[in-house]
Amino acid sequence: MLIPYTIVPSDDGPDMYVPVVNVHIAKLECRERPEVFLPAILDTGATYSLFPAEVGWDIGLEIEAGRRQETILSNGQTMEFFIHTARLWIGDFVIDLEVGFGDEVGFPVLGRVGFFQRFRVSFDHSSFEILPRH
Repeated sequence: MLIPYTIVPSDDGPDMYVPVVNVHIAKLECRERPEVFLPAILDTGATYSLFPAEVGWDIGLEIEAGRRQETILSNGQTMEFFIHTARLWIGDFVIDLEVGFGDEVGFPVLGRVGFFQRFRVSFDHSSFEILPRH
């Protein structure tokens, strides 16, 4: 089954676009897909999947109770976040994924650890699709 995604203009320049997929996110014990969805960037350059801390608070997580992690951004600055296992719905698929939540995260990002290990993503601009790995 294919999961469609879209491309949206990037803040990086007039001819730059980023691939975005809609995700529903909840605490691990949640069994029902939440009504609200968030757009998330598919980022092959991101090690971790990251969401703003506010999203974690909204779904009922105690953010600082998670595993503290830091990463170095492309501009050389360090960003702190806290890892929790969350449940995500992407298309018709439900996955439990380690997600970092941080105050400095501006836009949800799906990164290599966990997400790209489970899905094969095609960045062919004539056909936007995500396939589960078997």
